[in-house]
Amino acid sequence: MKRQSLWIVAVLALTSLALTGCGVFDPNPGPQPAAPGAAPGGAAVPISPGGAGQADPGGGAAGPSAAEGEALFARYCAVCHGADGQGAGPYPASIRDRVGIFAVVTGGIGEMPPFPQLTQADVLDIERFLSDAPAAGGGAGPAPGGALSARDLFAFQCAGCHGEQGEGAALGPQIRSPVAGYATWVIRNGREGVGFGSPMPGYDAQVLPDAQLSELLTWLGGFPKPRDGAGLYGRFCANCHGVGGRGGPVGASLRGEGYGDFLETVREGEGGRRYGSRRDYMPAWTRAQLTDAEVQAIYGYVNGGAASGAVPGAEEDGGDDD
Repeated sequence: MKRQSLWIVAVLALTSLALTGCGVFDPNPGPQPAAPGAAPGGAAVPISPGGAGQADPGGGAAGPSAAEGEALFARYCAVCHGADGQGAGPYPASIRDRVGIFAVVTGGIGEMPPFPQLTQADVLDIERFLSDAPAAGGGAGPAPGGALSARDLFAFQCAGCHGEQGEGAALGPQIRSPVAGYATWVIRNGREGVGFGSPMPGYDAQVLPDAQLSELLTWLGGFPKPRDGAGLYGRFCANCHGVGGRGGPVGASLRGEGYGDFLETVREGEGGRRYGSRRDYMPAWTRAQLTDAEVQAIYGYVNGGAASGAVPGAEEDGGDDD
């Protein structure tokens, strides 16, 4: 009786193995049926609201790169959503594990500006990064550590609005040759979107420590200055006084003023340190920042004179820098 029972158990076991397609009897089994929601190679396929096995509408081909997504997220998104998508000051809520965000990213929503330059593949890379990024324990952490160069720090925090090297872009003005006091105030307090669609958020010392901010401003101040009046005007004046000195966001035209008064205003500035009022504040530029010859070239450009060409090689600076 016992021998018969063992025989029955053995037969049932062999039958079970055969029916399950186990590879015990075939050391080189053929391809097995894929599980629902799995790619042919065994990797999971992103599941979208449209149903299992469909690529998310936010992206292109399967297999996006999380590393590429991390770089794109740092450039375009981290300024508002934090380094890992856990949230930051402008948008404190987490966006981790979000999918189907292509329309929002490229079209904008509420106070979020559109990023039409991002392709479907770019957005899918960002989605993969948001899924793979390690949690930071909630809330916005500080920017990447001090090992980052000023250029990398700029790419992480600023390039999405101000261009790759501070030259300006659709979402923000050029910010080369910054005045340290004014630039620090703007970075710490933010700025309304004068002339641009979205305001600039403020960055406190937790997000952008003082030492990194100083390195950043030094880097932005290291770009060579233009050598003609038009270029110098664009670098030092246009953000406030608009095209050709006609007034711009601050409404103060530079045309028609005598050169002596023009130079005096450049050297002395206006408004002291009232950085919060663009109409009342103008920085004072020392000769180390703008020589007299460069100021003369700017004046000539604004008023259509001969000095709007190349900056003279020899200058006749007089007086002091006060």
